[in-house]
Amino acid sequence: MSRRRPGRLWLFFYGRRRRGFPALLVGLVFARLRWLPGWLADFPPHHDGPPWFWLKNTGLFIPSLVAAQLWAGTVPATFAVRFAPVWLWFLVPNFWVFQPWEWDNTKFFMFWFLFGALMVGALLVRLASRGVEGAVLAAALALVLCLSGGLDLARALDRSQMTATFIDSDGLAVAAWARDHTPPKAIFAVAPQHNEPVAALAGRRVLAGYGGWLWSYGLSDWIPRTDEEKKILAGDPAAPELVRREHVGYVVIGPQELAFGANAGYWSAHGEIVYRAGGYTVFRIR
Repeated sequence: MSRRRPGRLWLFFYGRRRRGFPALLVGLVFARLRWLPGWLADFPPHHDGPPWFWLKNTGLFIPSLVAAQLWAGTVPATFAVRFAPVWLWFLVPNFWVFQPWEWDNTKFFMFWFLFGALMVGALLVRLASRGVEGAVLAAALALVLCLSGGLDLARALDRSQMTATFIDSDGLAVAAWARDHTPPKAIFAVAPQHNEPVAALAGRRVLAGYGGWLWSYGLSDWIPRTDEEKKILAGDPAAPELVRREHVGYVVIGPQELAFGANAGYWSAHGEIVYRAGGYTVFRIR
C-alpha cells in the first residue's frame, strides 16, 4: 500500500497541472447534457417563468441568501468569498440538464440549498441580535422559511396519510432468504418493479431492474433486457436460450411477477423449488 499522504492523491484531481481533468472526464462520460433554460419553470403545469417558479418553491430563501451574501459582516469575508462558487450549483442547472430525467437536476440544487442554509442561518442570528425589532423579524423570517418543510414533515408523520406499503413481511422474508442462501453473484429473473423484494433488498443481481430508474440513468439496453426478462418469466420458447446466455440462476414467482405475466406452471416443470412461502416461490434453474 502506498504511503503517500492523502493530500498528494487529491492533487491528481485538483493539482495545478492537472486541473481536475480525470474527474471531469469521468463526469462527462455519464453526463447527458441538454440546454433547458429555466429548468422546469415553464413545464406543464407550471408555465410560471423562473422568478415566480423559484419564489413559489423556495419562498424567501433566495432573497435571504442574497442578503447574507452581500451584507458585509453577516459571515466572515473569507467564507462569503468561498461560498460564492456554490451559486453555480443553482445557476448552471437552471440552464443545463445533465441526465435524461430533468428532475434529477434537484441533486445539484440540494447542495446549493444545504450550504446556503448556513448563510441564511447566519443572517437570522445577525437580525436577532439587533434589538427587539430585529428579533421579531428574524423569528417571522424563520417561521416563513421553515413552515412548508414543517408541514411536509407533519404529513409524513401522519400515519393516516402515509399508508402505502413498499414491501410487506412476505417480501422481506424472501429477500432475506435469497441473501442468506444464494451465491453473492447469482443472477435472478424477477419482475422489473422498484418494489420487487429480491431486486430491492437481497443484494443480488437481476437481469433487468425497474425501467423508471434505468431510463433515468441513461442506460441504452434496458428495454431489450426487460423484454428478455419478460420472456424468461413467461416461459417463452426462447426462455432456455436466454437463461443460458444471461447466466440466470434463479427465477422468482411472486405477486409482482404474476402481474408481469409470469408462468408459474412453466417453472414448476423446468425449475427446482428452493423456497416457497407467503405467495413467493423461488426456482433454481436446473
